[in-house]
Amino acid sequence: MNARSDHRKVLCQQLESWLRRLKATSAEEPVPDAEAWQSLLRQFQQQLPFAGDSSYLIFFEQAKTPQLLIDPHDGHIVQANTAAARFYGYSSEQLCAMRISQINCLTPAQIQSEMAKALAEQRSFFQFPHRLANGDIRQVEVYSGPVQLDGQDLLYSIIYDLTERLNAEARLQIKRQRLQNILRGTQAGTWEWNLPERHIAINQQWAQMLGYDAALLQPLTPERWQALVHPEDWPRINEVLSAHLAAQSSHIECELRMRHRHGNWVWVLCRGQVMRQDSDGKPLLIAGIHLDITARKQVELALRDSEERYRALHDSLPLGCVLLDTQLSILAVNQEACRIFTLTTDELIGQDLLHAGWQRLRADGQPLLMSDHPVRRCIDSGQPVRDAIMGVRQPATAVVWLRVNCQPLLHPGAERPHAVIATLQDITAERQQQQALQLAASVFTAAREAILITDVQGQIVQVNQAFSEMTGYSSAEVVGANPRLLKSGHQDSAFYQVFWQALLTVGHWSGELWNRRKNGDIFAEQVTISAVYGEGGDICHFVCLGTDISERKQYQRQLEQQAHYDLLTGLPNRMLLTDRLPEMMSRSATGNDTPLVVAYIDLDGFKQVNDLHGHAVGDLLLMALARRMRMTLREQDLIARLGGDEFVALIQGPGNQAELLLLVKRLLRVIAKPVQIRELRLQVSASIGMALYSPQQDRDAATLLARADEAMYRVKQQGKNGYLLLE
Repeated sequence: MNARSDHRKVLCQQLESWLRRLKATSAEEPVPDAEAWQSLLRQFQQQLPFAGDSSYLIFFEQAKTPQLLIDPHDGHIVQANTAAARFYGYSSEQLCAMRISQINCLTPAQIQSEMAKALAEQRSFFQFPHRLANGDIRQVEVYSGPVQLDGQDLLYSIIYDLTERLNAEARLQIKRQRLQNILRGTQAGTWEWNLPERHIAINQQWAQMLGYDAALLQPLTPERWQALVHPEDWPRINEVLSAHLAAQSSHIECELRMRHRHGNWVWVLCRGQVMRQDSDGKPLLIAGIHLDITARKQVELALRDSEERYRALHDSLPLGCVLLDTQLSILAVNQEACRIFTLTTDELIGQDLLHAGWQRLRADGQPLLMSDHPVRRCIDSGQPVRDAIMGVRQPATAVVWLRVNCQPLLHPGAERPHAVIATLQDITAERQQQQALQLAASVFTAAREAILITDVQGQIVQVNQAFSEMTGYSSAEVVGANPRLLKSGHQDSAFYQVFWQALLTVGHWSGELWNRRKNGDIFAEQVTISAVYGEGGDICHFVCLGTDISERKQYQRQLEQQAHYDLLTGLPNRMLLTDRLPEMMSRSATGNDTPLVVAYIDLDGFKQVNDLHGHAVGDLLLMALARRMRMTLREQDLIARLGGDEFVALIQGPGNQAELLLLVKRLLRVIAKPVQIRELRLQVSASIGMALYSPQQDRDAATLLARADEAMYRVKQQGKNGYLLLE
């Protein structure tokens, strides 16, 4: 009896092992051998007549797969194990009071059809849709066989849930179809190189690129493939391929020429990578694609020839020529342009007019706004700009005055240019002569800039009305005085040393000064000061032109505010957070008692508010909650809005964990407190994930933020409206 019991135990273990193999089988792998299952089931059935002892009951009850004993005459469920009750959602008693037809969704005729199909396909299982207690339908495989238990003929059925596997197969089929669509849409030729077998499998498109039918190229060996490659291109593709096979690159990418069946050369972009390796890491299979890029390469070669001819003509012109894209980045220059800017070609190409360290001046000497730049006007209007006058000053150099003509370059049918070519004529000498004549006629006529003239000792000899309006001082109050009466104290002595050195050595200085009006107000001024030389070549006067740029400075401050603070809530934004977090991490790493905690805050239920009441109400709710959080945190802490309903708090130096958790709980309470917006009473909660900064663990700010984000998502998964601290 013990030998039989041991044999049944071994069979039970084998049966459980087979079912685990079946469950572990992916959608892409074949089902384990059906004949092995049938043999194992027959052995198991032969032992069942002797299964009256506890060993059978132990196996039946403790089996991890759903199992049923069914009366074959009326379909009554005689016995169900615990796994079946868990799977179907009924108790064992409820299942034993049911018939299998109450679970199987197929009609008797459909069941007979499935059985006939299984017999024809030599399957050892049936596929049925079974209904669970909650109404869900699951696709299952049923492995059944006749058994005799206590003298009663029964069907012994083991049920395996196929739903996830079928879903995976469906997803795999969709992916395969998408890949086929992509290959057809891109007209890509595919190849697979089996390295041990020295065989390359290709699709029809690969062969058609070279004028062949795929069958004519078989067998395609590496040697035959090399024979199709242009001799000049073989070393390059061989080097790329060898580097990838040696694991020195992540993929293969190379442009090469391949011989067409008619003798011409076809340009091909070859891409691929190792797809399978052996246990030692040796490549076994490489796969990739070929794309026909002949048309593109022909255009590139034609453009190269055209560019060489254009360059020769371009450099011979007596005018400076500059080619710029629509982002105001310099693409090309000629030699005259390099002479005008006193820079080399390499120094000019790639320069961005928006950020280059050049001072741009209008024809009247005032700063030239970028919106008024001739190139910008040409791009915005799509029309040529003729005879625009502007000045350019590089640091510590004199102004170069230019006459600028701009021509937009448009693609056929386009309304906006893709580039602009600007010609530059150096009119500095002409400009200086003109200015001298205008100064001789009337320095102050119709001048809008504040003008101040001093003698060589620095005493004021004359000012214009614009100066009086800007400073509040009348001419009588300042003539004979020194310009230092305007000093605000914002510039130190080192600044004035540089100022005077430039003025006395170069003869002019231009820049910004902070001065003081008569009423005590501080204002910013754009100033240009020039030395006036007498007949003997010595300085006799200094002329200062000034423009009040206070509004522009205020505008710049507003731009900085907008760049670093959230427009809706007024809280610091992601950019300011990115600047401050590394600073606070550095202080925490060097301090002994200044721990840093990053709290990632995500509002629960905010999306529903937006969906139900609209974004306007949602914005008002965000503003109210931002004020509450800012008032709840301490002065040394920082709260920033990342976007949407996500916030990050940087909590610097909590005394201990209890103090930190007390602060976080206050945050949760103030966030969860209802907010009255018009007639609406709104309420949300928050999930807060916290990470304590560790210099050893957090290499950078992104790592620290990611840990806090991970903690927040754990709170979400645990039911929201709570917190979690990762130490």
